[in-house]
Amino acid sequence: MLSNILLTAALAAGVAQALPQATSVTKTTSTARATTTAAATGNPFAGKDFYANPYYSSEVYTLAMPSLAASLKPAASAVAKVGSFVWMDTMAKVPTMDTYLADIKAKNAAGAKLMGTFVVYDLPDRDCAALASNGELKIAEGGADKYKTQYIDKIAAIIKKYPDVKINLAIEPDSLANMITNMGVQKCANAASTYKDLTVYALKTLNFPNVDMYLDGGHAGWLGWDANIGPAAKLYAEVYKAAGSPRGVRGIVTNVSNYNAFRIATCPAITQGSKNCDEERFINAFAPLLKAEGFPAHFIVDTGRSGKQPTGQQAWGDWCNVSGAGFGIRPTTNTDNALVDAFVWVKPGGESDGTSDQSAARYDGFCGKASAFKPAPEAVKIERTCESRIGMIGLFAFVKLSSVSTSVYAAVHVQPSSIDKAAERAMQRPQLSPLRSRLLPYLAATGACIALWSSPIPGAHAAEVPAAPDHDVLDSPVLYALPNGEVSQIGHGGYDRIESDGYEPDFAYLDRSLIGRQADVLDTLVNNEGMPKDINPEETMHFVFKKGELRMRSALDVPTEALEARGTENVSDGVGSADVVAPGTGNASDEDEAGLDKRQSGRSRVWLTANTCRQPMPNGNATDAMKNHPQLVMYVSTSAQNQRPGPDATQDTLTNITGVLFDGGYASFELNATSDVYIGIGAPKLEEDWFGSWHFELAASTDGPYHSYNATEPFLYMVDTDSESALFITYDLGDSNKTEDVDKWKAQNPFHMYAFPDDEWTPVTGLERSYCALKEQFNVNTTRNFTIDTSITTKFSGDSFMPKSQFHVRNLQAAKTYNGFVVVEGSQEPLYIDRVGTTRGGGRVFQAFNWTTKADDSCQVLFDLDFCDTVAYAVPSNTRFKYNDTALATIYDDQAREYYDNFTKSLAQVACDTVSESQYSLARTCDDCAKDYKSWLCMVLMPRCEDWTANDSSLVPRNVKTPFANGSLPDMIPGFNDSAAFARSRNPLIDEVIQPGPYKEMLPCDDMCFDIVRSCPAQMGFSCPNGAQRESMYGRRDPDNDRLTCNFPGAVVKLNANSSGEALGVQMQGVMAVVGIVAAMLLV
Repeated sequence: MLSNILLTAALAAGVAQALPQATSVTKTTSTARATTTAAATGNPFAGKDFYANPYYSSEVYTLAMPSLAASLKPAASAVAKVGSFVWMDTMAKVPTMDTYLADIKAKNAAGAKLMGTFVVYDLPDRDCAALASNGELKIAEGGADKYKTQYIDKIAAIIKKYPDVKINLAIEPDSLANMITNMGVQKCANAASTYKDLTVYALKTLNFPNVDMYLDGGHAGWLGWDANIGPAAKLYAEVYKAAGSPRGVRGIVTNVSNYNAFRIATCPAITQGSKNCDEERFINAFAPLLKAEGFPAHFIVDTGRSGKQPTGQQAWGDWCNVSGAGFGIRPTTNTDNALVDAFVWVKPGGESDGTSDQSAARYDGFCGKASAFKPAPEAVKIERTCESRIGMIGLFAFVKLSSVSTSVYAAVHVQPSSIDKAAERAMQRPQLSPLRSRLLPYLAATGACIALWSSPIPGAHAAEVPAAPDHDVLDSPVLYALPNGEVSQIGHGGYDRIESDGYEPDFAYLDRSLIGRQADVLDTLVNNEGMPKDINPEETMHFVFKKGELRMRSALDVPTEALEARGTENVSDGVGSADVVAPGTGNASDEDEAGLDKRQSGRSRVWLTANTCRQPMPNGNATDAMKNHPQLVMYVSTSAQNQRPGPDATQDTLTNITGVLFDGGYASFELNATSDVYIGIGAPKLEEDWFGSWHFELAASTDGPYHSYNATEPFLYMVDTDSESALFITYDLGDSNKTEDVDKWKAQNPFHMYAFPDDEWTPVTGLERSYCALKEQFNVNTTRNFTIDTSITTKFSGDSFMPKSQFHVRNLQAAKTYNGFVVVEGSQEPLYIDRVGTTRGGGRVFQAFNWTTKADDSCQVLFDLDFCDTVAYAVPSNTRFKYNDTALATIYDDQAREYYDNFTKSLAQVACDTVSESQYSLARTCDDCAKDYKSWLCMVLMPRCEDWTANDSSLVPRNVKTPFANGSLPDMIPGFNDSAAFARSRNPLIDEVIQPGPYKEMLPCDDMCFDIVRSCPAQMGFSCPNGAQRESMYGRRDPDNDRLTCNFPGAVVKLNANSSGEALGVQMQGVMAVVGIVAAMLLV
């Protein structure tokens, strides 16, 4: 996780702009892409762009940028846009792979050439020789099976969905390498066979045609020693061959999360005794040994932290948060080594390796060494507040002295108060050759928390030393430009200045003329394409939707595809519309012409919509500020006299003086137009309790809203919750349950659910109506441990079995309230869904909802049972079943199946298959009887369970004399504690085998009893109890259907309504049977 303190250190140390190169290095030229010719045959990185990891980007935006001066924010933005690997270091993060690959696929469809890069890192007992990165899985607790079924298999399922997206995987850092050097550590010795077996499983399972895998191979200081490198080659080949020599295994990734130089002329003192003192020497020595053993010898090298050489390590084995490290070479395939496919950022600077807090359970001694940066947070914990221990704001300028044989960094510390032009001119700089002079700014400003990378563009004052012929330090293997071409807006940034008097640095991306300036030209919107932009406080950005994009039609016509389903119109406070004819296109004085204009003039309906994807954040604990989230404002004009509408230019605008205020991060405006449409997006001045900037997306469409928001309903029901999970379903998705139609929904389900804890401030507070904000903040939420499994189900619909989307949220906190959002994924191809409407590229957000988990483990949600397939709610449980739904379901299912088998034998005595005049009923059949009996049986054997603290009057206390899991007894309830009926469950099996603590039961509905009497033959003797007995055994439905007062198959809870419930589709009903042991069992 990124620590703002560690980011300070990494960025203050500078960024490697070039490597000392041999004379054979070919000169390259700057391009907007980070890739060039392949370094090796079949290089999977060749021709592909590096995808910027949204998780890391968000950390930079939310932790670093808000604390910086405005002049440094462009530099922070540049850092966030460099491509890096996504770490899937927990099972909860696996679904983010789906999101990122979907994003890559969409961008590639629009012309990009992106690949997905991920780290597979969740072996049980992982990192066995250290403490800081111990994972969630343990071998002794069934971790091997979970790794296969809950981690690798789910990754594989996601990859299968994207066969046309190129994917590169770094496989299990700190795993096989430990088998070479740390077998003396008992934990490593115990894990050795599991490590190898599960790595084999991963290689086999993830071997897809579009996937290339690189096994983690440690680094030069680990496996590069003579005693280690040979055995390592044999081990890697053994695992590779055990997996069947899969095509997808490309080679080895080295230097992950480490600091070694790729190429260094003079070996640092800490490497003494090893001939492989840098990664290139190590690779050159490792490759032939691997080839001899039959392992593919291709490599990628993590350069994310190797920017400063020599490092601050006191020993080569120092691995934790080494102080003074800097960002290294940007991702590129220009490696000058045929064995090396690419330099990559697997773990970029600023992310913590482990805590320096010696009292922490995960504290590792290496994180307390003199070379380790302090204070540092845990590797799994993110710091959001500033550390007061970083006191003085400083400025570090790092000047790199490059030659063929040396690479030296000199640091100059400047007090903040002295940073002015006069002081800069007074500083001495080296005398430079005009032909070799280049400014290489390694700049980072350290605030109370962090410092920012100075520039994404290479360049330096080169020392007057011999240089390789035809080699220009500016043409080193670096990321010269960002994918969106922002570099071209910067210009030379002062790099070509060669004056020799005084020191006056100019830093690209830090030019003050870039801060707060108004765009020289209007950004042109394209029909049905979103335009993302960053905007600073008190800035206004301007756009134009040109007349050529309009689709002229009668002003009274509305395109069929733009019509929304009744009740789902995109309504938001601040949404407006206008019927406009541009000046000069109409003649109001001529009544006939005016009437004709209204009826026939060519006009186009235009929908302008916008989403705020990121916003400023409140300072510290500024709770008062949290009520007033600063929102952007939209201004619209069709007048040529006002082509830059905004807060200071409101004349001739359609949106009046105040403009259209974004509401929850969403804004929409409709108009009829015959000319260019001019749009301004204005950012307000921030109050002192806020800091940061906004990122938004604006779109114009002539077909319908590009971004959509439904303010009327959440399009969702809640089935039930327990202490760690919740189950939800959407409304019916259409009116067909044909297999082929259901399969289409399963193949491409556009519905997703996002959720956030209902805290005083959340990442989406103030952005609840923004699709891009919900999606981005959910996927980069560093404090989220829960997962949301999405599927298509045909249950909960009575006899209709219509498809609907199902969301199972797991790993929640007990007694915690969460806010949820259902969205329809954006797509370039408009998608029409019944009761939803048409969704376009900007996605659709439904009304937010909230729910609260149960407080204890006496209830557990079960669904999709083998036999009791109509059961989907919380049933009585025990802590030992909390994470084992299968075991609990089996106990209940087996009992119900046994009773049902006995029932079918009795039913077989009835003449079911006979002529109609001989049947027991002309209205009901034996099939009806069997179905209703089964539904009733499952309901009564598996009662619906509620928290002991629930206070609804329809609930009945159970197990009132049983202690909770913590040993405490429930509070006395007058009239209940003395009754034996309330001291036990209705089903004896529950108390004997499952043994829940105290809970409350929602009784089954009495109409289930009535219905079974109607469905089954009278000779079976079914009857319903009367009077007080019925009251104690059954509940009654709420006549207004506003509250859920009894349980029945298909019962769900209406969201955004208090204590409500209803059934979907045809109500399934059941009965009470008074037959033998079943009847006796149900008496209370």
